[in-house]
Amino acid sequence: AIGMIINAYEFHNLPSNLDERFTRDYEFYSLRIKHGNVAKVTHVANGDIYTIVVPKDMRYDQIVTQVAILMESRKVTKKAAQKYLPLRVAELSKQTGLKYTKCTIKNIDNYSGYHLRSGEVILSPYVIKWTSKEIDALIIHELCHSLVTGHEQDFYDTLLKYGGEEIFEIDKKLPCLDDGLI
Repeated sequence: AIGMIINAYEFHNLPSNLDERFTRDYEFYSLRIKHGNVAKVTHVANGDIYTIVVPKDMRYDQIVTQVAILMESRKVTKKAAQKYLPLRVAELSKQTGLKYTKCTIKNIDNYSGYHLRSGEVILSPYVIKWTSKEIDALIIHELCHSLVTGHEQDFYDTLLKYGGEEIFEIDKKLPCLDDGLI
């Protein structure tokens, strides 16, 4: 079972220095790891700082511990995304005049986001690790699909019109979707 979990979470990509000094600061949230008086790996939130807490007798070099930390970090990433991304979609929709019906944050295989004909914008929680400009470019890209489907020249003309030159250029270079690893 551990082998399946490791493969599913691409364990080989975990940082080799995963210990209590581990911190990862993103633009919209921070991740910390510490030992505590808990029965299982869990997390606590304090504003935009999320701390993964492991039992005080667990060693960080144990595979089971690292997989548990990784699984908890995915929950933290999704919480941070659910807190910020829908608000940003609403702000950019109002700013650009591009309409949507709702914003959903969910895991999407191989995509950072997409726009449904119903007007729903769906975003991967892992884009929360991108910069604010990259997130804005993705959101405006998806909002432009409310006017133009596909990725032909008329779509890119629409993206340039509503996003401007900077967003248009960032959109061309958006990073690959991270699979949520810490």
